[in-house]
Amino acid sequence: MKKIIASTLAAVVLIASASCAETSGTTAPETTVYETEAALPPPETLLPIENITEAETTATETTATETTAEETAVPETTFEETEAAETTAEETEAPETTAPETTEKETKPPETTAEAETVPADTTEPVRVERDDTEKWDKIAAEWKKMQSGEELNYDVLPDGLPDDDSLCLVALGYQLNPDGSMTDELSGRLGVLKNCAEKYKNALIVCSGGGTADNNYKATEAGQMANWLAENGVDKSRIIIEDTSTSTARNAIYTLDILTEKYPQVNRLAIITSDYHVPVSLLLFKVETIVRGAEYIEVVSSAAYKAPSGKLSDTFIENNLTKLTGDRETVVRICGGEY
Repeated sequence: MKKIIASTLAAVVLIASASCAETSGTTAPETTVYETEAALPPPETLLPIENITEAETTATETTATETTAEETAVPETTFEETEAAETTAEETEAPETTAPETTEKETKPPETTAEAETVPADTTEPVRVERDDTEKWDKIAAEWKKMQSGEELNYDVLPDGLPDDDSLCLVALGYQLNPDGSMTDELSGRLGVLKNCAEKYKNALIVCSGGGTADNNYKATEAGQMANWLAENGVDKSRIIIEDTSTSTARNAIYTLDILTEKYPQVNRLAIITSDYHVPVSLLLFKVETIVRGAEYIEVVSSAAYKAPSGKLSDTFIENNLTKLTGDRETVVRICGGEY
């Protein structure tokens, strides 16, 4: 009975399928089991869908990571390579510009002494001569005119007739030192004249005047170097007085007379030893200083000159030094300009 029912149902299904096919007019493509199986890869190579997605994602991330690492990795540099790189950088930098070497001729102090053109116009000097002190100003103006008229120079040694005792003082003026503190040829030349004078007037005192002017040796002073030279060349040290503070001719006069009036009251005659172009101004400034301080009992009686190769002092140099002595530039300018 069961077999009959099964056969009947199968027949019904076949009839229905045929009827549907005829109704649609479409024939389903025939697909063989062989073709379906051939389209698929062998079973052992297949992965579940979720595993395929995860594997592809991981592979992509790995590839991206490798690419990033390649792009960003910095190669290791050894110490030697670093030094080489630094050296190369230094070599490729723009070369430093080196200032041309200055020749000795350019650095040598000017023949007119270092202060000749560099003394600043100083309007703040303390007033030492009141403007209404006409007596002193008249004397200063008279000394200025005397200098303008000119005086005969005594080269190499002082003239005869000066007192040969300690009432006479030989005042030697310094000259700018070399940068290392050694003496220039001009200062040595002045010392040669001083030695001649010291040997002629054996009992006269000697003042070496000049401060520190060595650019690279702050301990060296003009006066110190001069005194050492004199002692090494046979001059008795007991005769030598050192004034090692001044850096201008005006200060030479002020500080020298400070020492003499305080410690050597017996001195009443001065003889100036310096270069020939410097003698007239030096005589003027020492005479003016005796007027300013009221010590005219000390006379500037003579001079001895070293013949310098060259040298000239400007009007500005003279005005600046007179201003240092008096403290009144306006009146000084009137005197020097012939308007006093």
